[in-house]
Formats: sequence, C-alpha cells, structure tokens
Amino acid sequence: MTALNLEEINLNTQQLLDLARTESEVTICEHGQPRFKLIALPPVSMTEARQPGGWEGRVWIADDFDELPEEVAAAFRGELE
Repeated sequence: MTALNLEEINLNTQQLLDLARTESEVTICEHGQPRFKLIALPPVSMTEARQPGGWEGRVWIADDFDELPEEVAAAFRGELE
C-alpha cells in the first residue's frame, strides 16, 4: 500500500494509475488522515463469447407494437387540445 498526501498529488493521472496498478492500493490522505483509496480493478475477461437469447421465452411483444396510435401521433404533431 502506498499513502500520498493531497499536497503530494502533483503527479499526472497516468502516474497515479500506474502506481495503483503496481501497488495493491494507493491511499490518499488529507491532513494526515486517509480520505480516498485508489485501487486497480481485476482485468475483465474478453474471451467469453456473448450468449444471445438470454431473454428468450421471457419477453412478449404485442402484434401491434410498431403501430402508432393516432392520438399519440397527434400529440407529437402538437395537435392535442
């Protein structure tokens, strides 16, 4: 763990991120008291292929889903009273 005071954080963002990546965590202190913790998240696996169809059988769409009711169309045209 690395602890830095706010006054010491004149590093650029990339240096802070690199420090968090190489250390287990970076604690940022204010007036000697820990206030913030910067940690690196574990890598995300991009090798798992997406499995489509997860909602299959759970979602129902009405036959008239694409039909726009006239009163709604009138509202979009600003014709409602």
